[in-house]
Amino acid sequence: MKTVPQPSRDDLIRVYDRLQMKASKVSVDELVLWARWSRLDARLAEILVHYISKRFDSLNPVDLWEANSHLGMPQALAVLAEFAESSIREDRVAAFRVWKRALTDALEPAPFQAFFVPQAPPTPRKIRLEIGTNLRAFAKWGFFSSEWIARVKSAESSRETILSKPARRDILDRLMLTRSQLTVDDFIEACSHRVHRRTAERDLSEANGLVPVGSTRARTYRVRARTQLEKK
Repeated sequence: MKTVPQPSRDDLIRVYDRLQMKASKVSVDELVLWARWSRLDARLAEILVHYISKRFDSLNPVDLWEANSHLGMPQALAVLAEFAESSIREDRVAAFRVWKRALTDALEPAPFQAFFVPQAPPTPRKIRLEIGTNLRAFAKWGFFSSEWIARVKSAESSRETILSKPARRDILDRLMLTRSQLTVDDFIEACSHRVHRRTAERDLSEANGLVPVGSTRARTYRVRARTQLEKK
């Protein structure tokens, strides 16, 4: 596989401008290279996700697959495509999913690693936190990160929950250690709005350490005493 040349700050700024100019034409080779650069720059990742969501139907997925397979870490582009899907209009989702399947055909997840390459060695605590709140779009392709890189950030307007079930369970466990009672909105906020309301309601109703109080519409959840939790 070809090696990936590293960008300068000026290179990144030029790419920002190219991607945000409506009349600018981006080649397949440029797109797959910039997908690798996005691991060095979260802003570039967000701009690329937006570009893909708006222009995917003008990007030949077979040509992209071919170019992507010849450059190291092809899973980077797959991650961007996962996030792009959350920004697609409802009437274009089916077409986008066909496009994404062609782009990622036969692609295996990368060896488990951080998606964003750190500029300084991260602390063990930082790594544990990132893994504990890993987003599904990263985990699917072998990475970990809690960085939401699509412009539509609220799960209320997305079609699926972004956080994995283990990540949601970890957040709920920590929330239960600091609260005597909580609501669905409390849990959604603790998840940084990366969980759909129906999923949040189900998580709370299934949690052993919570007792539902009140009607469905105004329901709260009382946290069991710690001694009771430890017996579970």
